[in-house]
Amino acid sequence: MDDGHNKPHPLTADEIREIADLAGLQSRWGACTPDELVKMLTGSWYTARFDYVTGGLGYVGDYFVVIDDALSEPVTIRRNNRTGKLQIVQGDR
Repeated sequence: MDDGHNKPHPLTADEIREIADLAGLQSRWGACTPDELVKMLTGSWYTARFDYVTGGLGYVGDYFVVIDDALSEPVTIRRNNRTGKLQIVQGDR
């Protein structure tokens, strides 16, 4: 049965805004404001959310992937299950 876990889903407008508000990501891609980063994220970039479930004990929840239009190192982000806030997992320089 296909329950949609670990398959890519498009980001909602609220999720895009949450990602654009993360400290460090604006400067990574040369955006001066969160609004500029929103425009980048909704342009030609690859963005996806996964309803992630590990194969064993570990993380379960929202997991995001962002790849810019230059195919730089992907940024991965997850939602902290305790606080509900997004955290950069990989790719923040």
